[in-house]
Amino acid sequence: MLSQRACGTCGGQIWVNYNSELIKRRYCSTPCRIVGMRSHSVLTRRRTDEEIYEKFLARVEPEPMSGCWLWTGPTYTNGYGQHSRNEPAHRYSWRRKHGPIPDGMFVDHKCRMPLCVNVDHLRVVTPRTNSLENSVSVPARNVKKTNCPRGHIYDRIRVDRRGRLSRGCRECDSITRKEKMQRRNAERCA
Repeated sequence: MLSQRACGTCGGQIWVNYNSELIKRRYCSTPCRIVGMRSHSVLTRRRTDEEIYEKFLARVEPEPMSGCWLWTGPTYTNGYGQHSRNEPAHRYSWRRKHGPIPDGMFVDHKCRMPLCVNVDHLRVVTPRTNSLENSVSVPARNVKKTNCPRGHIYDRIRVDRRGRLSRGCRECDSITRKEKMQRRNAERCA
């Protein structure tokens, strides 16, 4: 049995078949359905800052030994807490207390715990500082070195033919020059 019904969004006419599952139809088209679903949805209501912060705190568990506030909510694949779709939990925590994070800056964990959202354990740093202090990469390891492989203190900066900078020590440079001269002299004499 066919019957007419008004669309829930625009008020246009819909033909509904009461003998089938089409009885649940409330909208005349997909665009009207989308608008209608959004207008009736509880999710469209904007949460207040306090509600967002309460939800954030519900996902935080203090760890008494280290002082870290561990994030118990969802996480990204890199191990950091996921507060919202576009914002990690530690960045939200910093922004909540200190205001916006300057462009191009990183929020760094002083405690080296990616799930920590305690503002006292966070600081804002440059990308270079973040990568050199928190990494086990080759550049990060090399920056921490103060002595050459032979044990001499690095005391000079060299520039190669391409303009790249490297560190060196006078003693090793002197030894390398002497070895090179001895090889050349040996080749000339031979």
